[in-house]
Amino acid sequence: MAWLATADEQLKKIIASFRPQRARWFEAYTPQDETVQTLEALAKTGTVELELDPKLSVPLDIAEVRDAVHEFKILSDHYHNYWPHYGLCPTGLSGPPEKIARTALSHLNAWASRIDPVLAETAALQREADDLALLREYVTGSDESAPNLFTLAHPSGLLSKCIFCCPREQMLDVRFRDVMKGEFPRAAHRFFVVIGLPERISEIEKITAAHSCQRIAIPEWLPQHTPEQQARIDTRLEVIAGELKVLQQRAETLKDDSGLVEALGNMALLEWYISHVPATATNRKFCHVTGWTTDTQPRLQDILLNAGLHAILRFPPEPSGTAAPVRVRELWCTQPFRVFTSMFGTPEENEIDPSGLLVLIVPLLYGYMFPDIGHGLVLVFVSAALYHHWHDGHFLVPCDIFAVLSASSSGNSSVSRARSHHSG
Repeated sequence: MAWLATADEQLKKIIASFRPQRARWFEAYTPQDETVQTLEALAKTGTVELELDPKLSVPLDIAEVRDAVHEFKILSDHYHNYWPHYGLCPTGLSGPPEKIARTALSHLNAWASRIDPVLAETAALQREADDLALLREYVTGSDESAPNLFTLAHPSGLLSKCIFCCPREQMLDVRFRDVMKGEFPRAAHRFFVVIGLPERISEIEKITAAHSCQRIAIPEWLPQHTPEQQARIDTRLEVIAGELKVLQQRAETLKDDSGLVEALGNMALLEWYISHVPATATNRKFCHVTGWTTDTQPRLQDILLNAGLHAILRFPPEPSGTAAPVRVRELWCTQPFRVFTSMFGTPEENEIDPSGLLVLIVPLLYGYMFPDIGHGLVLVFVSAALYHHWHDGHFLVPCDIFAVLSASSSGNSSVSRARSHHSG
């Protein structure tokens, strides 16, 4: 059945080739002093129809928008992992760019103020969970000489007690003055218990950090005996996992903010415009040009660049409430027969454009109705002579050629008929 699907797809492509080409909505920002040249370059393509977009008729001031885009990038660096998926605003800008930027940033900052407590609580719980997982590894070791966590969690006199965790392959070969240090390797990490004056502990933290080690926070709620410590740590880890799940759900709920995607899309669109402004045009004001075209974005952009113009071109979805125009597919072979199809106007988007069919039908019918070599050759030369002076008569050239071919295949000519009449 695969061949049926392939045949159906090919048939759809053939039918689509006989239908008019639907134009696409485009918008461009062009420097004000280049507006006339840009419009002239677009008009010369023959594939552009300008149409005013009522939603945006104000110029784009690059300098005023750049600061807003910079602030948006800072927010993106911090919050992009918590934002919903978004793209360029699909309908384009709907007001002055600088006002849109201020509104979008205001919404993003308000959203950030709501998610910041969630992120802070999540980070604190995650740190606690990481520390507890390391403490569980410490207490499950077989080394009975290791100091008890209950003792380390409670201060004793003027000395501070703490525990550091390092990668197992990391050897902390550093001698600390006026400090007691014990080393206790475990399955995945190497633990160091340090006892000393508080000011010495701070110095040790800096040294151990340079050796990829970290200090572990020991909660005071740990019981005195090791088996009970393991159970309490496991219980607390389960509670933290539940709390992290709740916080994750709260963060996901904040993603559903209807105005968030719109604000992100608007800022992304402004960022796109800023990033595509040529360096020679960064301090100029831009006019907004909109309309329809059947051309491609790379070709139009190349035409503008080759003309020395600094326009920013974009192909967003068409605005709501607009009807896209269509354009018949103009091939070199269909041009002579436009004299017939132009009598009926341009077909609709879902209608068949008969131009491709007329390329074969009109010459064939003409050739079968008027098969004559002599008359055909005369008309071929006459039509060719008038080709550049009579545009509507271009179709006569292929028709006369078919008349000659039809007559030669059937042996029909004015000369042969004259001889037959003379002999008769």
